[in-house]
Amino acid sequence: MPNSLGETIKNRAAMKARHALMMLSIVVGVIIVAAVVALTLLVSATSTPEVIPRTAADPGTTLQTYVAHNPDTAVTESNLAFARDNRLVAPAASCGTPGHWSLDVNPEDFVGYPYPAAPGAQDWGRAADAIAVAMRICATDVALTWVGHDPRHPASDRWTALLPASAAVGIDAAALRDYAAHHESQV
Repeated sequence: MPNSLGETIKNRAAMKARHALMMLSIVVGVIIVAAVVALTLLVSATSTPEVIPRTAADPGTTLQTYVAHNPDTAVTESNLAFARDNRLVAPAASCGTPGHWSLDVNPEDFVGYPYPAAPGAQDWGRAADAIAVAMRICATDVALTWVGHDPRHPASDRWTALLPASAAVGIDAAALRDYAAHHESQV
């Protein structure tokens, strides 16, 4: 009998150990699944482009709503605006209204006119960021304007260039600066 009682105790201890191991493996499995789900949600939330909700058929109104929710962006620093142009017969499909974007590319650190320097790389980068927002609202042409000293011309000249929507989508600072340099016209 002492053998059978000792074996019974051993069997119960082994069953308890197996049960504890099974419970531990279930808990670890649940933690792993929760971690994978959390990581998936984090990656998808941070890798998708910002969706700008259309609040009205007018891109200008949508832009104002965007600025109200995002006041410290390149958009507010570049005076991005939608200008209606009724001479255009067919508006872009994403716009609903005929027109184009207008955008000022000016040195951020200078207040007032005239600016002592032409826009730098950071200024063109800010403009490219504002254009990206504009293209998500309404993919149409962008009228660029900048003021500044150009060694080839008198100080404080006003320059413009019209950037077609096809070139504006996905443009970066360097490409924008090159485009403006090749298509500039003095106002």
